[in-house]
Amino acid sequence: CTYCNASCLRLLGYREAAELLDHPIHERIHYRQRDGSERLSSECQINRACRTGEGLYVEDDVFWRKDGSRLDVEYRISPIREGGEIKGAVVSFSDTTVRREENVHRNRLAHLVECSFDAIISKDLDGRITSWNRGACEVYGYDVEEAVGQSISLILPGGKHEEESEIIAAVKAGV
Repeated sequence: CTYCNASCLRLLGYREAAELLDHPIHERIHYRQRDGSERLSSECQINRACRTGEGLYVEDDVFWRKDGSRLDVEYRISPIREGGEIKGAVVSFSDTTVRREENVHRNRLAHLVECSFDAIISKDLDGRITSWNRGACEVYGYDVEEAVGQSISLILPGGKHEEESEIIAAVKAGV
């Protein structure tokens, strides 16, 4: 490590840059897999980029903080070349902990919606059905393939088409 900014130090739990500078990154922050098992230096994407000069984007990985806790990250590696020779790499990373937690939450909600006995349907601003759960299949008798992409008028009771058009117009107008 030849440089680290304040955000890097904060995210990794270091107080002083000297704790990272002149130390191999692999040994400080990338030495274990997500499950805590050892990550060999030869398997380290950062080391590989420094050896090969290959740029890389990693969407889902982990770094390890000074206190030994895991940090979910995405990172981009950009090799540094000088006169055709690879001198190192810039590693820019961000904490993806919140995004991971949101994805877990979103997946749970999606599962609840899909498994619900209640008809749960979504539509776009043009009144086209965009999602249709199992409950909707039972209530309305249409399979997902038959319903998604159709106008919501497919399931509206008689006399509600005009009301639906007014609601869509109001939403589009931001009212």
